Amino acid sequence: MLKTLNFIDFEIFFDGWWTLFIIIPSLADVIVNDHKITSFNFLLLGLLLLLKSQKIIESPIIIFICILIIELGLKIILGKSPKRTSKNSDNYIGIFGESNSSNNDPDFQGCDIVSIFGTVKLDLTKATIKNDIRIDSINVFGSVYLTVPENVNVKINGINIFGSSYPKKNETNCPYTIYIESVSVFGDIRIK
Repeated sequence: MLKTLNFIDFEIFFDGWWTLFIIIPSLADVIVNDHKITSFNFLLLGLLLLLKSQKIIESPIIIFICILIIELGLKIILGKSPKRTSKNSDNYIGIFGESNSSNNDPDFQGCDIVSIFGTVKLDLTKATIKNDIRIDSINVFGSVYLTVPENVNVKINGINIFGSSYPKKNETNCPYTIYIESVSVFGDIRIK
């Protein structure tokens, strides 16, 4: 809008801007999901293609293939990486709309939350939390409102790209912690 009104001379497109369609989803997937190696490889490919478009490197495909060979060698030498012990069983999704949910599971083990141009409101106050748990959240132009029980701490770890995280105040005497792995791109996550 500012460029159209001749207030600034700014170009939103740059050489290789299209690589952001590879880089941003891959980065979000690396942070949130279990199978990170595939997403990491797409992230790496997107970054290499961006560097090629910016004329910083010349042969991104050759570099990418060399890295894949190194990864394969390391996988053979080191074996498979350990997986998470508990699998999230619940998914809460708000895409171009609003999702209002509550969970009263007697043994809540975590969940996945996806908000894309939408809102997810999740009430966990009646869920029983018997150990530390993990919640994975992706917010792209969306919002997540999470209400948690009083007897838990909340720690948010993740990336905010033009996004925000608003955690609740942690109490020192709470026995368990909810760890939220979050990626917010023009989105936010609010904890009450």
